[in-house]
Amino acid sequence: MFLSKRFFPLFVTQFLGAFNDNLLKNAIVILITFKGATVWGLGPAQIVTLAGGIFIVPFFLFSATAGQLSDVHDKSVIARWVKISEILIMAIVGVGVAVMHFELLLFALFLMGVHSTFFGPMKYSI
Repeated sequence: MFLSKRFFPLFVTQFLGAFNDNLLKNAIVILITFKGATVWGLGPAQIVTLAGGIFIVPFFLFSATAGQLSDVHDKSVIARWVKISEILIMAIVGVGVAVMHFELLLFALFLMGVHSTFFGPMKYSI
């Protein structure tokens, strides 16, 4: 059943999404810590704490909307759009890392939280 043509792509997508979220958050935290970055007048310790909150807050803000969208629209369409948005967000991360723009990286972390918020109800409704 898990290796069936219907479910295996969903499991792979879910695994890679969770891996990507955690890798991004930890990479940003490591960059901030070891570069000694200051953002918005906050030191590295405060930014590391803030990064966790930035990733979590979209779940509080958009969970209800994400659940309604996954009930109303075709799940495969939502999955495609969410994964396309993940690619675009990772492009933003690439730019942020290339120029060491920590505000942009924190914004991308927020967008990945939004991404996860919309992917969650869709995968559970399947």
